[in-house]
Amino acid sequence: MIKIFYPAQFFDANVRGSWMELLRSKDRSTRGSKTADDLALQNGISWIDKPEDADMLLVPMDWAYYYKQKSHGKVLQWANDWKNKIPVISQSNGDHGITVADGIWQFRSNIYASKNNHYQLATPPFFPDPVVTNFKQNEITVRPYEEVPVIGFCGQSISTPYKRIKDILRVSFLNVLHLIGANYWDTHKIMSTSHLREKVLRTIEKSSLQTNFIRRTKYRAGASTPEQREKTTLEYFKNQQDSDYIVCVRGGGNFSVRFYETLAMGRIPVFINTDCKLPLENNIEWEKHAVWVEEEEIQDIAEKIMAFHEKLGEDGFRALQQHNRKLWEANMTLSSFYLQALNEIVKQS
Repeated sequence: MIKIFYPAQFFDANVRGSWMELLRSKDRSTRGSKTADDLALQNGISWIDKPEDADMLLVPMDWAYYYKQKSHGKVLQWANDWKNKIPVISQSNGDHGITVADGIWQFRSNIYASKNNHYQLATPPFFPDPVVTNFKQNEITVRPYEEVPVIGFCGQSISTPYKRIKDILRVSFLNVLHLIGANYWDTHKIMSTSHLREKVLRTIEKSSLQTNFIRRTKYRAGASTPEQREKTTLEYFKNQQDSDYIVCVRGGGNFSVRFYETLAMGRIPVFINTDCKLPLENNIEWEKHAVWVEEEEIQDIAEKIMAFHEKLGEDGFRALQQHNRKLWEANMTLSSFYLQALNEIVKQS
């Protein structure tokens, strides 16, 4: 059991959306919305009342909450007072993220590997099992091996000069605000991610690979009602189920939710590395689970996919689908990820 303390004076029960993920799980585990994942996580945690008796201390709200409330100074002072005695863990959500003082552990999705410090931990997104939720199955559907694989993608992809310029100006504006002290979000690489996605798709389409692309001009095809969201979600995961490899490119933040959904579906990501940091890198050999393409190698993406596919062969291709599904179950769900990550922090402290 990992003993965790959090300071009640820095906790706002009324803003649940900003709670640190571990507290949301703690809350769900005591109510009707609890899941087996929540229970598994909470079975490995003991919440205690005294910081000096804890294995780690938890900042209860996302950092953006404190910055918006202009209370981050007090929270940082508290964390800095403790961090050399007991590890302090925190969370920074969203596409941008906020970097705080060294020595304070941060769970976050958006990380640039070249800027990363030891205390920033890449966090996967957490979502219901798409195989169970969308297809009412407990096991993945294993695709048969074909000499020429099917490459799938379903999502927003638009590249017009107007959209590209708009994306670049938006990122540049946010970066300037940060540099002059008017914005607390971290700076981003100046680029148009929608253009990058379209560049990848068009490069694949020029090759002899089979494609299964569904392009959207709006996020989730502009779905606004529950019925529309259900329909587009099923289309999205059906696209993955009917493909062998899935194109995974970053979005507004420097990470891809699609990458983890692909693993959960038992498919093989074609991962475009834009200086990303992936979770549990010390324990997982990520390049064995995906076609790994550096951003500057996009022109060679078709050749890299075919080389990976041919090296796998029929047996390896079937096995990797199962291995990717097991990797997600064993490492990327809420309980499996946090229990590993928290224990690693305790060992290092």
